[in-house]
Amino acid sequence: MLQLRPKLLIAAASAAALTAPTASATPPSFGAPVNEYFYAAVQGVQRTVWREPTTVHGDCAETVTMIPQGSETVTLTAKRQLVLVQQIGGVVSMRVGTWDPYQFNTGGWTVPGATVRRDNTRTITSPGNCAGNGLPTPPLVKEDCGKRSRRWDLTLGFEPANLHVRMESYPAATQPHTRAYAPYNNCPIQTTGNLAIPDSIAELDVAVPKTALFGSYGPHRFGGFRRWYHAGGGASVSTTVTWTITLTRIHHP
Repeated sequence: MLQLRPKLLIAAASAAALTAPTASATPPSFGAPVNEYFYAAVQGVQRTVWREPTTVHGDCAETVTMIPQGSETVTLTAKRQLVLVQQIGGVVSMRVGTWDPYQFNTGGWTVPGATVRRDNTRTITSPGNCAGNGLPTPPLVKEDCGKRSRRWDLTLGFEPANLHVRMESYPAATQPHTRAYAPYNNCPIQTTGNLAIPDSIAELDVAVPKTALFGSYGPHRFGGFRRWYHAGGGASVSTTVTWTITLTRIHHP
């Protein structure tokens, strides 16, 4: 089920506080702002693979072995968003959604995505050594696994101190009321904890190479990766998160 979380407000970078000048002091000059213009493209992927302990039940007529296992892959793709990078006196700031240094910084935008959840449980039936039809087979409950469309609110939170971009996504407040966007009601999933919840993409800090901001014109591609893994008692679950961002630097538009 989609879980709404509050958006992280994008803090604007501010210059360091200055010591109050004396009457004879000369106010320092930071020089003219340096503006760089970009198109941004972002891809996010979270993949979870899980397995539960094998169970065996039956009688002398037959034995049923079940190996519960499955997977989930969540993706989003954002294309051609405007990004302005500004440097004033060594302080770097980033505005998303505009090339105007005086316009409000939205910090993000709504992008399309998808979730694909699979139940790959294996059931093996073996004959026993006595006559009979074995235990009655319980009725199967129809699952609703498969692919769903999603809409995400994607934010890029820039941290000027260490030139990092925090990649975050939240379910968009408005999702189309169609079957394609419906939540899962009966499709098994296991998780690695609160940091990587199902049907979402965990946040990640991505280091931005300075050459991507102030280097050559053209595309600069970089990203980050993280993995969570839990195992024990015959069960295991692994979640990997990959964020990739491409900043294409252009001349003044």
